[in-house]
Amino acid sequence: MNYYLGRGVPGSQLMMGFPLYGRGFKLQDPSKHAPYDPSNGPMDGCPYSEEPGFCGYNELCERIFGQSGWTDVHDGDMQAIYSYKGSNWIGWDDLNIVKLKLDYLKSIGVGGAMLWSIDTDDFRGLCGPKYAIANLIWSELNGAADSEGRE
Repeated sequence: MNYYLGRGVPGSQLMMGFPLYGRGFKLQDPSKHAPYDPSNGPMDGCPYSEEPGFCGYNELCERIFGQSGWTDVHDGDMQAIYSYKGSNWIGWDDLNIVKLKLDYLKSIGVGGAMLWSIDTDDFRGLCGPKYAIANLIWSELNGAADSEGRE
């Protein structure tokens, strides 16, 4: 965002993207799980998307949060979260990270936000309220939404 704003693109013409998925890898050494540690390629695909190295937020709620043994790490320097279990490592955005990004978006005055993609939000409410990320983005940018996602 700063790159474009610094080169004269009006903030009103910019949108910040919010991924509703995580990207995962197989660690070369399970004891080395920090960002940028070596990997052996993507982790196995999640049950619905089946794409190696990709898990929708809804799949994360089911696969990662629904199973024991996963460790979450909130990296304060990167303002990011990642989780690992054995040789599996995945980076993703939780509600706290989304809120930080929204605060940044509002502070620099860009035009808005977009999600990719709505079908991978937590539509079952396994991690909290249904469509928690979409509703958080909506309410932060437009005011409170009702239970159906409307203002």
